[in-house]
Amino acid sequence: MSDFRVNCHLCDKEIIRKPAEDGTWPMFNLDETNHEHLVISVSTILSDIHYKDNEDKTKLIGEMTLMELEDRIRRLSSQEAAMKIGSYLHATNGFVSRGFKEDFIKKNVIVSGNEYYITGSLDDKNEDTVVEAKFIASRRQLKKIRQYAKDQCDIYGWITGLPKSKLFLHIIDEHKNEDESHFNNIERGEELVNNYIKNNLR
Repeated sequence: MSDFRVNCHLCDKEIIRKPAEDGTWPMFNLDETNHEHLVISVSTILSDIHYKDNEDKTKLIGEMTLMELEDRIRRLSSQEAAMKIGSYLHATNGFVSRGFKEDFIKKNVIVSGNEYYITGSLDDKNEDTVVEAKFIASRRQLKKIRQYAKDQCDIYGWITGLPKSKLFLHIIDEHKNEDESHFNNIERGEELVNNYIKNNLR
């Protein structure tokens, strides 16, 4: 496989993609320097808000910090399985990927002089509404997942400018839906993003 030119999916600048030995395709500028961006996924921000604990993630466990160890375990043991299960549940309920160009959303923000790209993937949308689907194991998790979904839609509203959301909440063990309409709080979405950056990436 050979090098090829393409527009960066974040900044739209023309770049070169080159195959690496590990199977990845790093990005380079036309002058052969590395083409890099600071990228934060919406799911990373939401995990920090809803699942963060107070344990010191910088302490060493062997040669790795606790944060590095947890990330490695998560990537090795659960990421692929979670993605497959999530994709299956979405597909069987009518939320089929429309392709990267349709699902992928982004917005850049400058905080303390640094530019960050905030990225996400929509389950669906129509003219003025974000559609977000969540599949919940049992009703006792409903309140927490509902708030997670609302925060997600607020950030998606900030990224896309869409004013409304439709939450599709499916409780798996009851085979029951708890659908809900939500008006995106775009100011809150922006605040959640900025607070994450200021608290974690200073």
